[in-house]
Amino acid sequence: MVILAADEAALSKGLETLEEWCRLWAVKVNVSKCGIMHFRRGRVPRSDTVFKVGSEEISMVEHYKYLGCMLNETLDMKGLVVDRAKAGDVGQYCVALKGGAYRNLMGMLVDSVLLYGVEVWGCCRQIQAVEQVQLKGFRVFLGANRLHPRTSLEMEMDLLPVVWAAKKRCMDFWFKVLQMKPERLISSIAKEVLEKGSKIKWLADLRKTLKE
Repeated sequence: MVILAADEAALSKGLETLEEWCRLWAVKVNVSKCGIMHFRRGRVPRSDTVFKVGSEEISMVEHYKYLGCMLNETLDMKGLVVDRAKAGDVGQYCVALKGGAYRNLMGMLVDSVLLYGVEVWGCCRQIQAVEQVQLKGFRVFLGANRLHPRTSLEMEMDLLPVVWAAKKRCMDFWFKVLQMKPERLISSIAKEVLEKGSKIKWLADLRKTLKE
């Protein structure tokens, strides 16, 4: 469960509502598995408000994994991409595979692991970490060293570079969002982001990807 709030007062109110619901249904919150994250710009100080469920204090956290995606306080995508790269590191599995089996493995890993949540981070500037996982797999499978040109690896393997796949899926998703009915929450958020223009780093990355 995630409780989103615009400020400390709203979050405290949300926690009070959660506490009342838990009391009604005889459910206990495991505070040790909970965390408070203050999303903000890098130079904005973290809130010093103490949040509690009952008498137990909930600790502040710098990052938190939610639905398999690693988020941090400033919504910097680097940690999320690095986490995906670690999860999809396939180099150690590629040595004994034949061509068809290798392609099947890479296809499954790219779709289910490397590109998990790509609609959020697919156009970010730190995507190289995921790209290196795919290239590492290519080198291990082909027996190539680290100095082997990337373009040559991609041509020999005849597989779509993961960076292209990531950016395409990200753009496809957000184009779909913008065509949704305005009463949809995600649609209204996307339109608000567009109105803020260059102030949003994520939007700047998306526009850069479109130009590329």
